[in-house]
Amino acid sequence: MKVFCAEAFLTSESGKRLKAVLGDHIGLLDGKPVQETGSGFGRIEYEANGESWELYPVMSDWCVEDAQERLF
Repeated sequence: MKVFCAEAFLTSESGKRLKAVLGDHIGLLDGKPVQETGSGFGRIEYEANGESWELYPVMSDWCVEDAQERLF
């Protein structure tokens, strides 16, 4: 399963440009599972400050493979 990796995001060229847009959400996204969309990109649905958010597209170079089984 792919998960968002804040470190990979911040070191990628595209991530560096989006750092200011995502702001403190980067820390919230770290480790979140990435849903495959079939378009070559991923998507993350999450909540922050009582609001629902969606990050799309999620680039593959922002992710790492997580072999751990998640219960939720």
